[in-house]
Amino acid sequence: MSALILARYARHRALDGDFSDADANWAEAIEQACLIRRHEDAAAWLYSRRTLAMRYRVFVDDVYHPLASALNSRPDKPRLVAGGRRTRERALDALHHAKPRTAVARLRRYLVDAVVSGSWQEEHDARELLADCYASSGEHVLAAEQLVLAGQKERLVELAKAVGDVLLPVQPYLSCRLYWVQASALSALAAQADLVADQEVTGLIEQGLAVLDEGAAGTLVDTPLFGPSKYLAAHELLAGLMSRATKEQAARYLALVEDRAPRDPNRYHRTDDDHAKALVQIGRTQPDLIGRAVGQLLDMLKGQTHAAERYGSDFLLDNLDRFEVRQRLAALAAEGNHAAAEMLAAATKPNVATPADLTAAEAAAAGLLAPPDSGPGFYSRGTGAVRQSVLARFLPPDRRVNLVQAQLDRARLPHESTGNRSEYLLAASNLTEHLPETPTRALFEAALREATDPAPSLADDLTAQFSHPFGAVRINDKQDSRPAAALLAARLARTPEEQRAARDAALALVGTDDGADYRVAHALQQLDTDLDDSLPYLARLGWAVRSVAAMHWARSSAAPAHVGQALASDPDPRVRRALAREIAMMGPSEHTDATRERLSQDVRYSVRSLLAVADPQLA
Repeated sequence: MSALILARYARHRALDGDFSDADANWAEAIEQACLIRRHEDAAAWLYSRRTLAMRYRVFVDDVYHPLASALNSRPDKPRLVAGGRRTRERALDALHHAKPRTAVARLRRYLVDAVVSGSWQEEHDARELLADCYASSGEHVLAAEQLVLAGQKERLVELAKAVGDVLLPVQPYLSCRLYWVQASALSALAAQADLVADQEVTGLIEQGLAVLDEGAAGTLVDTPLFGPSKYLAAHELLAGLMSRATKEQAARYLALVEDRAPRDPNRYHRTDDDHAKALVQIGRTQPDLIGRAVGQLLDMLKGQTHAAERYGSDFLLDNLDRFEVRQRLAALAAEGNHAAAEMLAAATKPNVATPADLTAAEAAAAGLLAPPDSGPGFYSRGTGAVRQSVLARFLPPDRRVNLVQAQLDRARLPHESTGNRSEYLLAASNLTEHLPETPTRALFEAALREATDPAPSLADDLTAQFSHPFGAVRINDKQDSRPAAALLAARLARTPEEQRAARDAALALVGTDDGADYRVAHALQQLDTDLDDSLPYLARLGWAVRSVAAMHWARSSAAPAHVGQALASDPDPRVRRALAREIAMMGPSEHTDATRERLSQDVRYSVRSLLAVADPQLA
């Protein structure tokens, strides 16, 4: 019994966060178990030491698994605590035969046996299996409890995103002594930051900032190599809540991350995405701190950080003529920073282009007309055509006609993959402004053909050979170029007949691939067609198309009221945000008043805040 007592005490010390004492007690328990020929117990405790080691030190040489395998192969006496693996196998058998009630009972028995025997690895295994069983049965709160205690951050975040508008009660675990439990809880709250009650925000931001303070002071207990990381999770939470921070909290955050913004070119930090998101939120909600937020974003952009471009470009362009943003972007563009050059090009009207803009446009046009890299026996990925098209917008219409035609021609080349074809078609859609009527008609017909009957692709045929799930090499490249062609057709459509044809082609592509609905929705927004009769149909499609339906409903006083009520209750918050944003822009009206009232009380901050800004009385 001494081995069992030592193992249970080791588990107790591990839960207290004392790594060295827990490891020492498990080591002694293993020694005692081997002396009395309890080899299976000794192997289980070796795996417990292994689990502990991965949490607290750089884990390079796995000395535990070979020893445990050797012990499991030796004849031994039964385990000190009966059940264990046999209970697990019976639980999995019940799951296989769709008996969740039996499976849960057996998994709970497996968890109890693991705790009683001091087997930490089996305890984590039992919690993960229980979480799966609970989640599949709709018991999301119970599943979240097991996942957070097991430190399964990724699966907990997936669960948090899947439960919709239900806030998982993980806040009590922020006071746990184990950093991975805290990290998992922080990440779950970050994934559901939009659902956090207003009165809880200040305290949660303080907890996130406290983690950053510990990191700066060098006192933070965190993962040395493997996830989850408490430090990274704190950044995620702060990025999700920073739009609701006080001025003092925002200033404190800026001071803590200030040294992470400047960097050498192409240097990446794992906090970059959250850093950029938080800076944008501070800039949009704290007028006195805009300059500091802009400065850090530009420092990140100078280091060619993709996060600064992805999340901060719109914010920088909104402040283009403040805080020397235009001058700094121009300096970066002169140094060869493509993101800065593209931002400046997007913000500049073609009729006020500078000589430098025209020079860049000529260079971009040369790239758009250059022979493609793909050819017989050689298939490339990525074209750079979309970036080049933004710069080529400054060319006169007759020149851009040739560029659009060239992209359409490339989209039918047999050696180009579907991904490359989509880039060519999106590049062409950036060049369609104010084209002459006669060539535009021919371009529209070509784009409509690509949206309905694209040419076969030899590159796609090659990658399709590597799609079988049993293959040693697998390539998942299920893309479709037709939605990009539908967007191009919508931008080229001029007459009512062309607009209807473009609309029908776009709607026929709903759901064809993961990104199709976004392109379809974008195409519908380009068209000047009446969608009133189609709203009930559109309101039942993918979230992107439902968002278009929501915007059109808010604009049309003749649209059915019940459609607006359904969209205001849409399970996807992106649809409700689109509806709230459009209602806020349209102003009060009898058509939208009931829906406005409903959205102003929405459980998600990002929805209700849109209407609170438009009408403070509804805050």
